Amino acid sequence: MMNNQWWSHEHTDEAKCCRELHFRLTASKLIDYKLKLSCTGFFRAQAVDIMPKNFYFVFNIMQVVRQKVMNLGDSNIETGSYTHFVTTLVSTRHD
Repeated sequence: MMNNQWWSHEHTDEAKCCRELHFRLTASKLIDYKLKLSCTGFFRAQAVDIMPKNFYFVFNIMQVVRQKVMNLGDSNIETGSYTHFVTTLVSTRHD
């Protein structure tokens, strides 16, 4: 999963895997209990030296989810925080 449209998934040299994205709505007590959409991402990488850093990808997905929730009737949703967890299989690849 790369941050560009031309990625063809033919080579796994930099392969990363988004396993799960968990979204949650929380009320901000500081700003009139406005809702914030936050996300926690769980990724897998084949090696530490190719750790996933697809923050832009997740940000775009958060914006799509936020817009869809707002379309259901709540227009007071802001983008909240993102937490990133990565599991690696090995420290480096030797291929």
